[in-house]
Amino acid sequence: MYERNDKISLLHPVLVAKVNNMLSELKHSGLPFAVFETWRSPSNQQAVFDAGNSKAKAWRSWHQYGLAVDFVARPLVGSRHVWSWSPDHDWQTLGKIGIRHGLRWGGNFQSIVDMPHFELPCPKSIYEAEALVKTDGVLALWDLI
Repeated sequence: MYERNDKISLLHPVLVAKVNNMLSELKHSGLPFAVFETWRSPSNQQAVFDAGNSKAKAWRSWHQYGLAVDFVARPLVGSRHVWSWSPDHDWQTLGKIGIRHGLRWGGNFQSIVDMPHFELPCPKSIYEAEALVKTDGVLALWDLI
């Protein structure tokens, strides 16, 4: 069963700092975005893939390595905030903010545009990361960043 995780404390410490800086800037700018998802277990990633909500199978997303975060728009509708992925939201400004903080933005991906997605650049390929994490643990990968 898939369980969404929005705890930024599970991300690489450098990404935690960058996400916190983004959230502060978004709040100061009045842009209604929030963290939607951070770390995913391989089984959760596979469930997201199987449901058609990701192009990445288990171990093929930086979410499994604590190096990716997804945002969501949280506009006020009536008296409450709702989740929204509508293209009407200012995803371009969100993307510029993330890029300014040194993140790779899914809105610039060539193969699939993923506006809510940001990644901390990793010096290893996803395949190299998987092999390293499976043998030495995620901290071995994190030490390279």
